[in-house]
Amino acid sequence: MPRLVVNPIQTVRNASVVLAYTALVAADDASVRVENGSKAVVIVNGHATLATTVTFKAGTGVQSWLSPAGDVAFTVAATQTRVFGPFDSAQFENADGTLFIDVDQAVNIAVLQLQ
Repeated sequence: MPRLVVNPIQTVRNASVVLAYTALVAADDASVRVENGSKAVVIVNGHATLATTVTFKAGTGVQSWLSPAGDVAFTVAATQTRVFGPFDSAQFENADGTLFIDVDQAVNIAVLQLQ
């Protein structure tokens, strides 16, 4: 199944932005295009009743020289909101500038691209 594309929200200096969440179901995995992985932050709203494993996949390509360190997984408790990142592009960013995120339960995610 293709990855669901999640568009990052661009932050604005000295201002606020509205968070727009994307719903992911257990079968969905996400692809986020980031301009600079080290300036991306992912916000995950957990499942209503189940803990969720969120996995940030190791990147591919020449720039991902830390990718042998592997994927990184975190548990988000039911109803919990967690913030992840910024991400080291040398470990997580793919050759095409994307970040891959896998989930095992239905969650809502938002991605902020920091300036």
